[in-house]
Amino acid sequence: MNFPSLLDLIDAELENTAHLDGSQRTQDADGRVWTRNAAGAKITPSGSTGITVALLSSDRVVHERIFAASPMSVARIVRTISEHLMGYAN
Repeated sequence: MNFPSLLDLIDAELENTAHLDGSQRTQDADGRVWTRNAAGAKITPSGSTGITVALLSSDRVVHERIFAASPMSVARIVRTISEHLMGYAN
């Protein structure tokens, strides 16, 4: 699958995550940014075979992780973003 298709899968999963109500999604030239309160997560391609998830706090990168660009990575990406946006409360 290509990056835009994977990004759509990730977005759909995040939109259907009930405890993320109130989160906002924006798009920029590189990918998507999900925010909730002062936490954020930026999802961008990493080369041709990866997806980078940069976890943000007040617009500053606090951690960055690269996942395989595969449908099998979607659940791990969604969990990583959800935990960060929720303040690791889950």
